Amino acid sequence: MKLNYIVTSGVLALALAAANCSSQVEAAEGDEFFRDIRRNHWVWNGNDPLTTNQILSKVSKTNNGSTLPDLKGANGATVWVTEFTKVGDEFRALAVEQEKLGLLGAAAELYFRASANYTLAKYPLIDPTDAEKAAFEASLETLHKGYELLGYKVERVEVPFLGGQADGHV
Repeated sequence: MKLNYIVTSGVLALALAAANCSSQVEAAEGDEFFRDIRRNHWVWNGNDPLTTNQILSKVSKTNNGSTLPDLKGANGATVWVTEFTKVGDEFRALAVEQEKLGLLGAAAELYFRASANYTLAKYPLIDPTDAEKAAFEASLETLHKGYELLGYKVERVEVPFLGGQADGHV
């Protein structure tokens, strides 16, 4: 059986960008951050390790006035949230482009990648800022959109958990 693949300019550009940063990105060390750096878990969730390392390197080199680069700086900005959200937005824009071209499988994959980056942007969701709340909502929206394009119906549910609410998907 012969499989035909259609690669659009956006997907090709994304692949080339990831390839160009592969060995040149220095991985940031976990003790440089407030957050636990869980690269293997993030890859399992759909994050590209090269892109993640590139973002971590950028975050670790940013001086935002806080003791650790992924904490809120003196100006209230969180570089971690900003950088992972930017990548999520780029993947979402590519997904929309693929969807408009009728390439639903490619669009779904890109929506999943957007969701994975939005998930990291809001990680961990403890006393979230407005930007983290927006990233959390974007992660759910893009995750659901990806599944819908593949023909699955996904619903968000909230269940009582430890005196609060926990989100779930069925």
